[in-house]
Amino acid sequence: MFSRGMTLSLVGFAVACLMIVPAMAATTMMGNIEGVEKDSISVKAIDGEIQTFKVEASARITLDGKRATLEDLKTGDSVMVTTKKKNDITLAVAIAARTKS
Repeated sequence: MFSRGMTLSLVGFAVACLMIVPAMAATTMMGNIEGVEKDSISVKAIDGEIQTFKVEASARITLDGKRATLEDLKTGDSVMVTTKKKNDITLAVAIAARTKS
């Protein structure tokens, strides 16, 4: 049997692993905004592939380094979208955009 201290250490380690794994599951896509809807964003990657993501209600959105809303983003702006899978749906959890020059 494990001692109480060893059990608490193992539980703490397991909790830490559970907190790290979701953070590692995030992916990032860079490209230009192809379109913006009420709760989604379409991004055209450098290779020409277009992907559309539902934007999570709590997503952190910035434009030129300042807090913004989805409505502030425009077609053609360059963008980096960080996504996570949740219940088999890919959600945008962070969007960092720069206005096109």
